[in-house]
Amino acid sequence: MPTIEHRTSPRVPLTLQVQYPEKEGYFADATENLSAGGVFVRTDREFKQGDDLTLVLSFPGLLAPVDLVGVVAWIRPASGPDAPAGVGVRIPDERAEDRRKLAEILEKIRSDRAEPGADSSRRAYRILLVEDNPHIMEMYEYVMRKLSTGPVAIEVVLAADGHDALGKLKEGRFDLMVTDLFMPVLDGLQLIEKLRAMPGGDKLPVIAISAGGADSANQAQKAGANVYLRKPVRFVDVVETVRALLKL
Repeated sequence: MPTIEHRTSPRVPLTLQVQYPEKEGYFADATENLSAGGVFVRTDREFKQGDDLTLVLSFPGLLAPVDLVGVVAWIRPASGPDAPAGVGVRIPDERAEDRRKLAEILEKIRSDRAEPGADSSRRAYRILLVEDNPHIMEMYEYVMRKLSTGPVAIEVVLAADGHDALGKLKEGRFDLMVTDLFMPVLDGLQLIEKLRAMPGGDKLPVIAISAGGADSANQAQKAGANVYLRKPVRFVDVVETVRALLKL
């Protein structure tokens, strides 16, 4: 089976949530990049070249759900942290309406990146980072702080588990929460559910990060996570997702 990528259009790095309508509900994955002709989806699910695939692309505060129908054009097996498994989905030329939708998404991305958020120069952004592994926490914190440039200030508040994070959520205001799912004391799923039950907790964007597969992705989505990133996660995916959610 061919696994070589044939690019016909320049690709834009972008993390969007991808859902596949299924009989039992939805499977959730994420994009890696987008072009005028299609999208690459990071996924461990098995597809065959030539399969028709219905996708729902979305991103909280950035992109309302968009339905597309494409064809699996190529398949990439996993080959390390910087090259997770996935499939390239091509939108056929005859699906002019779906290609128009892709063009609109790309144009929105370009305009959002060209025009920083209106309030970015007036206050700092606070990110709650929840991770029980000190080494991973340190790396995530480092890449998030790198977003502090010019008028944009990023404050990263650390929590070692869900219980610690819940206390910090009750004490102060945050613009984003990034959480692992599997932690002691109170896991990420329970944390997200409790957050969503808090007054105003439904408005806080949440990124869930886990080594789990499709089941973990679906559980995170049902709990209320806005975006699910699967370990091993590339730091560029974390940065781009944080940047999009905060509209930097």
